[in-house]
This record gives sequence, structure tokens and C-alpha cells, in this order.
Amino acid sequence: MSNQKVYWKGLEELHETPEFVKSRDNEFVESLPMEEFLGKEDVGQAKTGRRDFLKFLGFSVTAAAVAACETPITKSLPYVIKPENITPGIPNYYASAYFDDNDFANILVKTREGRPIFIESGNPMVPNRKGLSAKVSASVLGLYDTTRLQEAKKKGNPIKWEDADKEITNALNEIVAAGKRTAILTSTIISPSTKKAIGEMMARYGNIDHVIYDPISYDGIWKANSSVNGKAVVPTYRFDKALAVASFGADFLGTWLDHNAYEGDFAKTRNPNKEMSRLFAFEAVMSLTGANADYRSAIRHSEIAHALIHLYNKITGSSFSAGKLTCEAEITKCADYLKSKKGKALVVCGLNDVNAQIITAEINKALEANGNTIDMDTPVYLKQGDSTSIDKLFKDIAGGNTQGILLYNANPVYHHPSGEKVKEALSKIKLSVSFSSHLDESAEACTYALPDHHYLESWNDFNPFGGHHAMSQPTIHPLFNTRQAQESFLVWAGKGSRTDKNSTLYREYMKTVWGESLQAKQSKHATFDDFWNYSVHDGGFEASGPFADTITGYVSTPVSAESAAAGLTSTYKPGSDFEVVLYQKIGIGTGNQANNPWLQEFPDPISRVTWDNYVTMSHEEMKDLGYNTLMGQEEPAD
Repeated sequence: MSNQKVYWKGLEELHETPEFVKSRDNEFVESLPMEEFLGKEDVGQAKTGRRDFLKFLGFSVTAAAVAACETPITKSLPYVIKPENITPGIPNYYASAYFDDNDFANILVKTREGRPIFIESGNPMVPNRKGLSAKVSASVLGLYDTTRLQEAKKKGNPIKWEDADKEITNALNEIVAAGKRTAILTSTIISPSTKKAIGEMMARYGNIDHVIYDPISYDGIWKANSSVNGKAVVPTYRFDKALAVASFGADFLGTWLDHNAYEGDFAKTRNPNKEMSRLFAFEAVMSLTGANADYRSAIRHSEIAHALIHLYNKITGSSFSAGKLTCEAEITKCADYLKSKKGKALVVCGLNDVNAQIITAEINKALEANGNTIDMDTPVYLKQGDSTSIDKLFKDIAGGNTQGILLYNANPVYHHPSGEKVKEALSKIKLSVSFSSHLDESAEACTYALPDHHYLESWNDFNPFGGHHAMSQPTIHPLFNTRQAQESFLVWAGKGSRTDKNSTLYREYMKTVWGESLQAKQSKHATFDDFWNYSVHDGGFEASGPFADTITGYVSTPVSAESAAAGLTSTYKPGSDFEVVLYQKIGIGTGNQANNPWLQEFPDPISRVTWDNYVTMSHEEMKDLGYNTLMGQEEPAD
């Protein structure tokens, strides 16, 4: 019997509205209005739509290519002495690595005549982390972003780098003399050399605190593991070993934690020629994980915690109190299947709530996941921030105890719930520095904006999870008069001096760090130079020991599952009113590449919407509440 189901892309297609029929019959009705752009001195006077205007101003490759075809031809001379590693028309590939506040990937950078043009995954020299997200792929375009800060600035005006160094070191010394403190606020850092460079500054001045704050925090996981398993770590979740997976609001195929790795691992268990895994998803918003689930239950966001307690009760035989569910039968089916796959089952939860993560950890413990589908001995270091630490920092700033702040990969004015108060605080302290490559909300509020290199212009090292180390190398000379932030740390710590924008100060420091900590004898290579060259060429290496990282300074008090369940029922109280759920988009994430037109034009994998934010609601509920149900149109007059 053939499949009789019919699917529609939207309500417009279902009802065949006149607008849909018109667009369907003439799909490519709109052409790129290049004549409008090129024929006017003032682009703003061109009679074009918002989308095309943003394409043109947003360094769109399509518009640029069309424009290039209409410009005069400039003849160039061939190489007099051709560089040995460049053959015109033949690309070169360089192993590297990418890391921002939510994505890590081992990558291959495709370059053509010295210009990076494409990011590929699947570095054959690195056995781990072969996944690649849209944000990683699109990151190459950010290199050519003309809105990047192109030089150091003080209060919006250009300043020489040597003058900025002098003024900032003077300010740091004055803060020390006044008995006040300085904070370096960063998102999670997984670079051993960067951490050591920050440590050099902390040792030099003695009054510097390093505060780690992630825009999307996962501290509930490592705090819960500290309580339940005695290790304050985010473990490695082995989806490639799990035959039964239950997700409670954790979009591990889209945005949750180390999703680049999870996608490939989960795919390995979906082979129809073997025993296939089964995925249960309980979520409030349709996600990539839910769309790929064998059994998906749409529940309120406030029900997720109660669903976890019900699952715990059914797996362990406990009877902790929890609210009634709309998915009682589905929880029972999920529990039965998880128990049938004990040792090969895995439960993950997307709530950043310590109590919710304690219940999750206890469920996994009962399912014998630890040591099988959960590897506590291979921690994931991508999320080390403590969501409470930044609150303490800004209290210290408000109280006058902290008079200096350096922002590295951090934009608290945008990300923090009290962004306006943070902005006001930054304007009142003695020293405020941002290393952002763009004049973002926080950089605009700081006295100094000292733009960092793009990662494709930079040296760096990464320790994303236990035993694995990745190397990032520059694939192009810096395009603008920018400086790598790590170089500033070293200069201000008195560990070197700047030369020019192609300075090798940080690279040589990295070699010192690796030489001191790893030692050539720990590798298979005869000399340290061989170890270094092969590590850079391969994009990383596998080792354990010297660079093992942990969440330090956190002492947990064991919390019982019963206490955690009681905490959840008092915090999450499902009602009958509407609930607002805010979540990350696959392409935009936390917004650090929000000006990238490739990502803005990237259709959401679920809704297929580009460019805009939107609200997803039931069509019938929208009609009952009197909301507009015609996308992009006004409701017709009565």
C-alpha cells in the first residue's frame, strides 16, 4: 500500500491563496536589481526592497559576483617568482580549528592564492569531532566583513597600539595602587596557552580576577555531576553507543552542547542494517531533535521537569510527587524501553537547572549509563562558565571594588538580562577594554575597543575535551590593523613587546607553553620542532595528562534525588496560560555572527524562515485570540 499522506509547506499552500499560486507559478519572479544599485551614487535612494538592500550592504557574494561581471577588466602581470606552495587555480588546504561560545570543530580551510574561501569538515588527520554547523561554515565570510573594526579605538577615535598599551598598563597599575580590582570577563576558554597568558597578567598585577560567563550556560550539568558523581565536569555523551535515547528539551542535533559531534555519533546508530536506536523527545518547541525522534511529545516547557520526575519514578520505583502530565502514556513507554536497553540507554535534559540535572544524572545512573553511554573520564570543556559569577562581578563594580574590566569573547551588555545596568556600570569605572572584532553593544560602552584578529588570521590551541588537542593556524595575513588579544595579555604582563600586525609573539609563546608542559619525550617525535610541525600540519594530536582541565573552585553539597524533585515541583508549576519559550536558532545561535548575511539567509531547518524573528503558535489559537494569521500581510477589513 502506498503512502497516502500529503504534506504542505504552510497554510498558504494548503488553502492555495492567490499570493501562493502567483509565487508558485513564477518562483523566480524577483531579479537582483543591480542596475538600481550601480546606477545611483546614493544607494539609499535606490527603489529596492529591504532584502536586496541588506544583500548589497551585507557583502553578499551573489550581488558582488554580478557586480564584478559589469566592472572594467584589470589586466595583471603573472608572478615573476611564483611562490613554491601556490599554483594559480589550484586550492591549498590547511588544518585548523574553530571555537566560539557554542561551537567547536576540527576543520580544513580551503584557500585559493592565499585567500580562505571555504571551510570543510572531516580532517582525516584528526579522529574526533568531524561535525560542522552552519555557523562554522559561514564563518569564513566574516573574515571579509568590512564592518569589522580595522584599528584600535579610544572613545570612538583611532589610537596607536603602542599608546593604548601605555595608557592601559598605567591604568592597571593605578588600580593596583588604589587597592581596587580588575576583572577579565570571558566566555569559556579552552585554549591552554590563552589561559596561561591570562595567568601571566594575574601574576603580574596580583589584583585580577578571571570571570567565566557563557551566554547560554550549562553550569547545572557540572554542578549536578559534582553532587551525584563526585566530579564537577560536563561528561562526554556517547550517542554512538546508545540504543535508547530520551531528550527532555535538549536539542542535541541542533544547538545543545557539543551538537557538532553528537550529530555524527547519533547517525551511526540509525543504520537500518543493524539494531537501530530509538529516540524519544519531550519538548515545547519543535526542534531538529524532535523532528528526528521516533516518538515526539509536545509538552509545556514547565512540564519538562515534572516529566523527568515521572520518568525517574517509573525507572527506579520511587513515588516522588510531581504534577499531572499530558503525556503519561508516552513517559511509560519511554521508561519501559529505556529499562529494556539498560547499559545502552541515555537521557539528556536541556534545562539549566541543578535539580533537573540531578534527576537526569540519577536516571542515567539507574540505567547504568555511566561508563557506557556517559564517559565521565573524558570531560567536555566547552562550557565552564558559572552563571552566578557575573552577578557577583557586577555587584563588585557597582560597589566600587572593581575598577577595571577586560572583555574577551564577551558581550554582557547584549547577553546579560540586566544589559542596560551593565552598560551604565561600564561607563563609570576607570578602565574598560573590549577585544571584540566589531563595535558591538559592550565595545561601544567601553573606553577602549582593541579589535582581535579573525580566527583565520590567528594562532591558537584548543583542548575541547579530555585527551584531544587542536591547533589553529593563520591561513592569511591580517587584513586590517588588528592585534590578537593574547598578544595584548602578554604585552601588558611584561612578557614581550609588539612588532607589527604579523607579530609572532603569541606563536612563540605557544611553543614555549607546549615545550614546557608536554615535553618532546611524551610524543612519538624525536624533537620538539618535529612535534610542533606535525601538530600544526595535522591540526592537533591526542594526549592526556598535562592539559587536563577541570572546573575549579566549586565545592558541592550532595543533594538527594528526593530533595531535587521537591525543588523542581516548587519551581515549575504548569498552568493553563500561555508560556513563552526562548531558544537558539540553528543559524544565529547566541548572535555573535548576527551580521553574517549567509546566516541571515540560511533557512531555519524546521520553519524554513529566513532573516526574521517570529512567533510559532497554533493556527487555531491565533484565530481565537484575533491574531494575524496571514504571513507578511494585513488582515482584510470587515
